[in-house]
Formats: sequence, C-alpha cells, structure tokens
Amino acid sequence: FEDDEAEEDLLVLTKRFDLHALVEDELLMAMPMVPMHNTCPEPQIFTAQDPDFELQEAAASRPFAVLASLKGDKH
Repeated sequence: FEDDEAEEDLLVLTKRFDLHALVEDELLMAMPMVPMHNTCPEPQIFTAQDPDFELQEAAASRPFAVLASLKGDKH
C-alpha cells in the first residue's frame, strides 16, 4: 500500500514500544467528545420553602420607608 491508501498510521518506529500507552491513547481517542445517551433524563427541580419568605418580601416592598420616617417634616 501507498501511504495515502493505508488505513492505519505507522505506530512503531523502533523494536520497543509502550503497549500500555498505546492502548490508553486508542481508548481515549475512541471516546466521544461529549457524553452521549439515548434519552435525556428529566431535570430535577429542587425547591426549598421558607415560611418567613412572604414576611421578608412585604418588608422589602418599601425599602426607603425608614428614611422617610427619619426625614420627617422639617420644612
């Protein structure tokens, strides 16, 4: 075969090579770049309930009310 027609690259240039590294490289190259699966799992919805949430929201509805009470009518 010519080099252009060869299916595999030349892997061994010397009489000794590291089989472990070769197998590791081949396995890493065979893995997909992103995780793949047949169906996407349903997203999990995490919720936390805080009984004081509505009280905090009501208090925060007028953040400058304290400043207005400090100002008073000095004019």
